[in-house]
Formats: sequence, structure tokens, C-alpha cells
Amino acid sequence: MLVLLIFVASTLAYFSVKFDGKELLGGDVYHWEGMAQEQKDFYNDGAKDEVSLWCSSMFSGMPAYTVAIYGLTQNPVSKMMQKVMYVFGEKDGGIVLCGLLCMYAFLIILGCSIPVAVFGSFAFALSSYSLIIIAAGHVIKGWAMAYMPLVLLGMTLLIKRKNKFLMTTIFTVALYWHLSYSHYQITYYFMFLCLFLYLGYLIYSLKKGEKKEFLVNTGCLFIGVLIAALMNSPKLMSNYELGQQSIRGKSELTSQVDGKTDKSSGLDQGYAFAWSYGKAETFTLLVPNIYGGESGGELDRKTSNLAKEMKKHGAAVPKTLRMNTYWGDQPFTSGPVYFGAIVCFLACFAMFYIKSKFKWVLFASTIFFMILSFGKNAGINDFFFHYLPMYNKFRTPSMALVIPQLIFALLGALALNKYMTKDIDKTPMFPKMSEKFNTDRFSFSFYASLILTAGVCLVVWIAPGIFGDFVSPQDAAQLANYPDWFVDALVADRKDLASDDAFRSLVFIMIAAALMWIFSRHGMVKNRKFVAVAIAFLTLIDLWNVDKRYLNDDNYIKQRAKSETRKPTKADEFILADKD
Repeated sequence: MLVLLIFVASTLAYFSVKFDGKELLGGDVYHWEGMAQEQKDFYNDGAKDEVSLWCSSMFSGMPAYTVAIYGLTQNPVSKMMQKVMYVFGEKDGGIVLCGLLCMYAFLIILGCSIPVAVFGSFAFALSSYSLIIIAAGHVIKGWAMAYMPLVLLGMTLLIKRKNKFLMTTIFTVALYWHLSYSHYQITYYFMFLCLFLYLGYLIYSLKKGEKKEFLVNTGCLFIGVLIAALMNSPKLMSNYELGQQSIRGKSELTSQVDGKTDKSSGLDQGYAFAWSYGKAETFTLLVPNIYGGESGGELDRKTSNLAKEMKKHGAAVPKTLRMNTYWGDQPFTSGPVYFGAIVCFLACFAMFYIKSKFKWVLFASTIFFMILSFGKNAGINDFFFHYLPMYNKFRTPSMALVIPQLIFALLGALALNKYMTKDIDKTPMFPKMSEKFNTDRFSFSFYASLILTAGVCLVVWIAPGIFGDFVSPQDAAQLANYPDWFVDALVADRKDLASDDAFRSLVFIMIAAALMWIFSRHGMVKNRKFVAVAIAFLTLIDLWNVDKRYLNDDNYIKQRAKSETRKPTKADEFILADKD
């Protein structure tokens, strides 16, 4: 009950601006409401006895299931769950709370202590991407992500527990809820994670000689997947049918991509790979502003280098000084993917400290999805695009990082839990090295992960220029139109953003590491439970402050003001006056 209160209080506090009668102005939600208005009016005007299956206000006309269908009977189980979660915000708070609760339940089932499960829940649900997509109005993506841990919980219960009927039911319901939000790209990535875990379980079962149990569990998983898919079959089949006729299907036309004729059975490769994460940009997982943060980021109008140079050269400094501080490989971005400094440290610590072989499945999965996120920046993705089933139906490769987001939170929680609940592992990591340098498994794991994470932060803090010239190919042409003093000042500000955040991440890692080191000493072991509480609180502070850069009170407007944006313009009135 206390954990539930903590999660609810955290969610309400983050979205407290809603108590002032304000509503999130998420771009995608705002546009969806405009597209769905025709369907809503038709349903209401028809005394709610007719349902329209066609939406003429979307492009030159689209099937209504791609936008909204009013008047359909909803699954009672799903409706009940939605009512509970939507109380905290269908488009914002409910998504975060759902992610917190699902991840918490999953970690508890895995045997994590309560403070550790709270840490893992914060790490997963408050990772920057989850809040950035809420700000953008990507609601169904957020809900699909929130239910991923619940599906893994169902898989875990089905494999571990004996009551197969009940466990299969839990897995089926969890998967049904995930699929019901119809974000098939998230489901596609998540499906691969589940497949990798299943293959790991297959190898484990064969080595243990548990063939019969494996076959039973496989059958139950298959039944669960089949039922969940059948319950969502109208959406799945309708979208598949439409996909054959849309730009996600094979085109009769061709396009030139990098001087080559590109003709795939799905999207054009150049279009699909537009939002590819840069390889070095992956360091944003540890240092959020290492590549400048968001496009159109705000600089201090008094202390920033650009503001000072503008004043020096007699240029007026606007009240809000926004410039393209982002200099990564993507055309533009609403913000970086940041997992949390402490989360990265503990995930790295897990790879050394945890002895489970399943960690290698998670590690391999992380590498795979990171490669997918690189898109055009990794040559192997050309092969994946043309030969990996259905992969060419999706765009925005950077979205693949939602799976490492889940994995990092999971690994961090498992490592912290082992540190918390068991004796400090003093066995030799590498016998010869341990004998020579007097180091054990814990010490080696601790210092290796500290060097890898805090070391990167230290280097970026002291010498941010090591990562490049802070000018991307995308904005080089635009900056050529500005005077040298302007460009130099902007580059200096980009360096400062990277350096400041590197120092910030370094501080969080060092505090967490200091706590772990102190309470691993003789005589302090009994009080280690306070370490997990402190680390959970530090992670909340870390992620909260970064998230507020991208989803804050400025994203909300009065409901009255929002309705004003729906009023027809003079141009609209002129067009509507023509009744022919």
C-alpha cells in the first residue's frame, strides 16, 4: 500500500499542473482530435444509432479504424482497466502510473526486494523517452510500452508456477492489453525481446533435461499468444489489409536513395531511416545533453555565450532565447533518450557482478536493438531492412531504444538486489588477477563499472570537444548563413551543455557508488537496505529533473484556450461558404 501511495503521489506531483484546469497540448493528440471530430459529430448527430466506417477528413479519405470509431462495444475487462488508469490521465499521468505498477509487479515476481523494485520502476517509467513521447502526444505508444513488463511478468509466472491455467490466463490478459493499443512497431521490437528470452529458456531447459516442462510451457505460451491475437484480430487484420495499399506496402514507383534505386516491399528506405540514432549519440543514455538536448533548446538569455556575443555585437536578445542546440544525426528531436546515470552504472555493474547466464541474453538483446536504432548509420541495417520480416514497414529506428530502456532498468534492479539481499561476493573474478591485485568479484565489478561510466562522464566534463566539433552535417549548411562569432558562441554553448550534464551524471554516480562502497564494509552490511531506498530516491530526482526539461507546465494550456484553437479561420469560413 505504501508503494502504491508513493507511485500515485509521484504521478500526481509531476502532473500537478492539471489541478489548475489545464490540459496537455500534445501535438499528435491535438491533430487526432481534429481528424476524429467528423466521426464524433456523425455519431452524436445520428442519435448514436449509426457508426461511420469511413473518415473523409483524413487525406483523401481513410478507413475510420485508422482514426476513431465511435459507438463500438468495448471489451469489459479492458474497459475496467482503462477506467482505473484513465483517472490519472489518459494522455499523461495514467501512462506513467501504469508503467510504474507493471514494472514493480514484474520485479517483485523476480524476487527483488520492495525498495529495489521501486528503484527499477522509476528507472523504467521515468526514462526520458517515456515522458518525451507523452509531450508529443504519442499516447498509444506510451501505453504499449507501459504494459511490456506485465507481459514479461506473465511469461515468468507461466514458466515458474505450477497452476498453468491461471498463469496462462494472466499472460494472455497482459498480452491482450499490450496489443489492444495497436502500436505495432513497439510490439514488433518487444516480440524480438520475448523471442530472445524464449531461446535462452530453450537452451537452459535442454541443458537441464527439462524437455517435458519446456514443451508444456511452450504450449501454454502459444495458446496465450493465439487467444490475445484473436481478441485483437479485427485491428490486426484491418491494419494488415490497409498496409498493403498504403506507403507501407509495395510501391509501383521507385525512388533514388544515395544514388541507388530503392524498391522495397514496404517504406522507402530513406524515409524509414530518417530518424536514425547516431552511434556516438548513444552516450545520451548516460549524459543527456552530450548532443545538445532537443532541437530548439532554450539558452540562458543572460549567461549563455550566445547571449553575451549578441549583446556585444548589438543584436537584441529575445525574451526566450531558443536555438538549435541539438547537433546529432537526426533531422530534429524533441529530446534525448536518457536512462539515468545511476541506472547505467548499475546495469554495467550487473554485467560483471551477476552470474546468471540470462544476463548474456539481455546483453545480446541490448546490442541488437542498439544496432537497429542506428538505422542508416550501421550498414547491417540495410540487410535487416530488406530481409528481416516486416521490418521495412516501420520508420524511426531510434524507437528501438525502448527495449534497452526496459533491459537497463531490469539489469540495474537485479544487480542492486543481489548487492542488497546476499553477502558481498568475495570470490575471485579472475583467479590470477585476483591473486596479483588482491581483488574479488565485488571489487572488480564495482571499480570496472565505475571506471566505464564515471570515467566517460569525467572525460566529457573536462574535455567535451573529444566527441567532435559540435556541428552536425544537418545544420552545417544553415550555420553557414550566420557570422563566425554567432557560430562560435553557439558551439561554445553546446560544449557547455555537454560538460554541465557530464558533471551532473558524474555526481549522481559517485554518490550512489559511495553509498554502495560504504555499506559493503564490515559492520555496515546489516544496514544495506537504506542503500536501495537512497538510490531509488536519487534516481527519481535524476530522471525527474531531466524529464521536466521536455514535459513541464509549458506543455499545458487552459481547456478554454485549447478550444479557441479549433475555431475556423477566415480562410476556412471562405471555403465553407462555397456550398458547391
